[in-house]
Amino acid sequence: MAKQTGGQLISGDEMSDFFIEIKPPFEIRPVLRKRKEYFSETVAREGKTLSVVINANFYDLSGFGALSALSGHPRLDPDNTTVQGIVVHNKTVIAGTKRPQDFFIAYYKEKAVSGDLTQAFVSGKGDPPTDSSVGLSGLGPLIINGLAYGSRNQYLAGTAANAPPIGEPGEFASSLRQRSSAKFTAFAKRDADEEFQLGKTCLGVSANRLFIYVQAHGTPGKSIGDVRDKFIAQGCKHAVFFDGSDSAMLFQNGQFKVSQGEDKDETCVIGLGFKYDDGSKR
Repeated sequence: MAKQTGGQLISGDEMSDFFIEIKPPFEIRPVLRKRKEYFSETVAREGKTLSVVINANFYDLSGFGALSALSGHPRLDPDNTTVQGIVVHNKTVIAGTKRPQDFFIAYYKEKAVSGDLTQAFVSGKGDPPTDSSVGLSGLGPLIINGLAYGSRNQYLAGTAANAPPIGEPGEFASSLRQRSSAKFTAFAKRDADEEFQLGKTCLGVSANRLFIYVQAHGTPGKSIGDVRDKFIAQGCKHAVFFDGSDSAMLFQNGQFKVSQGEDKDETCVIGLGFKYDDGSKR
C-alpha cells in the first residue's frame, strides 16, 4: 500500500491502493453529476478546483438505466440513478432518498476552528442533520462516534456470556467495544469471497486529520476490517465506507489514480471533493 501525507507520495510506484492523510485547513463539498455525461467527465471538470475527489454513496438504477448501461457505453441522464441516502450541502438536501437502516457522516465547517476535527463531524444511524455543511447517509459503518463496527458484537472482558453476539445488545450496550452491522457483514463477506480484492472507498476522521483509503477493484489491498483497524490505530472517532467494487474511484491533483468500471462511470452521479494545501506549490 502506498502512503501519502498531505497528498504527497511517500512510497510505491505502481499502486493498487492509496492511504491519504489530509491536515486542516480544508474544504469539503459534494460533486454531483447534473447532466448527460460520464461521471469521470464531471469529476475532471469539477476536480480542477479540488485536491481530491472520491466516489461516495451507493445507488440504484432505473430499469432503463440498467439496460442502457449493459448495452454499451452511453452517456445517461442522471435521473436514471437514485442515490441511496441523503446528500446535504450548505444546509440543503441536494440529492438522495432516506436510508434509515444505514449510517451517515456529516461535517460542520463552523466547528472546524475548535482544533478537534472530531467535534466538527458527527456520525450515526439514519439521515444526516440537514443543518450540516456537508452530510451523506446510506453508508457503511466502520467507526461511529468512537464505537467500532464489525460482523459481530464484541464486549468488554467480564461481560456475561449471554450477551447477544449480533444485533441489538440490549442491557449490555454499555459493555460494547464493537457493534455488529448487517451492511458491514455483507460487504466483508463479498470482500472475502473476492480474496480481499474488492474495490473500497473509505473516510476516517481523527482529532487532527482526515484519512482516505481507496483500493482499486480487482487488485490486492486490505480487508474492510483491516481498514477499520487502521483507522482505529490512527485515533479516528468517525469512519465510514462508501460504494465499493468497481465503483471505487480516486481523482487526485488532476489525475485519476483509481478509475471506475465503464458501467459505473455511466451511472454514478455522486462523489465527495476535498480541497487543501498539500505543499506542492511551495
